[in-house]
Amino acid sequence: MVGFGVLFCFCYLFYLLFYAPLVRGVHEKSLQLVEKQETLIWMRQVRQRHQVTKAPEVLSNAQLLTLLATQLQATSFQRFPYQLQQTGVGDIQLSFEQVPFNSFITWLWTINQKYAISIKQFSAERTDSPGIVKMLIVLAAK
Repeated sequence: MVGFGVLFCFCYLFYLLFYAPLVRGVHEKSLQLVEKQETLIWMRQVRQRHQVTKAPEVLSNAQLLTLLATQLQATSFQRFPYQLQQTGVGDIQLSFEQVPFNSFITWLWTINQKYAISIKQFSAERTDSPGIVKMLIVLAAK
């Protein structure tokens, strides 16, 4: 009976100290491998999606000014008062007293993907309304 108890304790300690941590570690590493493989597949899809896109279209400064004016009239920003003006040789200044920050950044990213523009100056100040900012941006055609 004592020998059986000692054998049982020995097997239980072996299980607790060696077998269970080993199985748990293998299981965690397997889950990490699956997660990393899914991330790799996603990264390859994103890379292919970006490789398919064409190069940004090069615009003159007059074309950029016209494009910004038409884009601002066509988007949801038309209800927010803005000033769009050419400030210098090749510089176009766009300012809003109030504009939704996330929507504007998304719009700017879309414009930047389609057309070759450079941002020379960017300023955003918080307002009392959450998500709404006072913004000044100076753009130029590349």
